[in-house]
Amino acid sequence: MRIIVVGGDDVINWILGVICDLKLPESPSIAPVPPPTLLKVWRLSYDHYQYGIAASFGWKDISNLSSLRPFLVDVALAKTCRTDSWHCFIRMKHTQSSTSQQQKPHSSFTDRLPHYLHEVRDVGKADIPTLYGRFWYYFMLTAHDPWGDSDDLTSVAIIKVLNHLGQWKVLHIPGCTINSICCLNTPIFRPREDRWFTNNTWDYGKTPKNPSFIDDGRLEVIGSVFQFMDRSRKWTLLDQVQGIRFEFIKGAEGHARWSVDISIDGAPEFDIPAVELVEIEISYQGQVNILAGPNCEARSIHHSKLPVQIEMEKLHSVQIPEANLEH
Repeated sequence: MRIIVVGGDDVINWILGVICDLKLPESPSIAPVPPPTLLKVWRLSYDHYQYGIAASFGWKDISNLSSLRPFLVDVALAKTCRTDSWHCFIRMKHTQSSTSQQQKPHSSFTDRLPHYLHEVRDVGKADIPTLYGRFWYYFMLTAHDPWGDSDDLTSVAIIKVLNHLGQWKVLHIPGCTINSICCLNTPIFRPREDRWFTNNTWDYGKTPKNPSFIDDGRLEVIGSVFQFMDRSRKWTLLDQVQGIRFEFIKGAEGHARWSVDISIDGAPEFDIPAVELVEIEISYQGQVNILAGPNCEARSIHHSKLPVQIEMEKLHSVQIPEANLEH
């Protein structure tokens, strides 16, 4: 089965979530397509980040009916890409403010939860209210102190990453401060002609040192001292990990003033007071099927070639002229 999904990344997130919940014997494949250009004006404030999934898999919006037939042909002939799924658990604690309204944990904001977050009871931790969500594009977390001179995420949370050995290690962050972390699953962070670039990977057209694959069970962890909406800044690749955990420090200086903004797959940010957070954990959760369009940037680790293989192919492709033996 092939399903055409027309909408922003938050809509694609919703549809993929429904497909996963159905637990079908054979998961259908989706073709993520941006909405027509005229409809994008309604989402102008988020337009730069709304269509990264479609751009990563090579799908463009259908501007007129004349392009509908070749588009349908592309969908019919497209190959399926197995794409990593990720889920996040946001574990919270009971506070006086959150239980004051009919003893319902966090009733102050659970009524306004975005579609990508759901309140659940974590297995083995029944007394801890937990929010659960999934993503296929990115998970973004920004911490800020409204009355502070500077924002530093490490002031309120210890960031740990899961390495290839299955061990949790504290994330090494070069430089002084960082207030935004983005866990990226796709090669394009916004719908541009090129991929996203960071200080450690892209230098205006050079080949990245760390290839990005959509089915290798790894996330690219990108950090910034600025908001990610500031497109004039470069972002630094911190690590490629199999999981990440934010452990919020109890009693940290100014902890009660801090707010944590969370955004998943192009949806508007959702803020949670840092004082009500225990930890946020992101881990791998299987794969879904996404169709590869004509100009697909997403790459599978199973169809990739190591640099040495590319160089060997270049070497063998060079035609060496025969020696002139006539004298």
